[in-house]
Amino acid sequence: YRTAKSNKSEPQVEKEEQKAWKTLNLAPVNDFNIVKKQYKQLVKENHPDKNGGDAYAEERLKDINLAYSLIRKSLSNGDHPVAK
Repeated sequence: YRTAKSNKSEPQVEKEEQKAWKTLNLAPVNDFNIVKKQYKQLVKENHPDKNGGDAYAEERLKDINLAYSLIRKSLSNGDHPVAK
């Protein structure tokens, strides 16, 4: 006998997406071109080659890539961000 699944993962996904938008320094938007432009700018600024192997820039770049992939996936699935 199993109980119905709860939606405990939903708030976690929402928090992750909010964190992703914050990482890219963007308010939630539906225009993927804006997201892509900001992503490219941040990658350029935080690339380890440009920052002389700075460990912080390398970590920041990993966070930026993760945030971009999460937002890209969300927008491609037709999920629309909700400004809060």
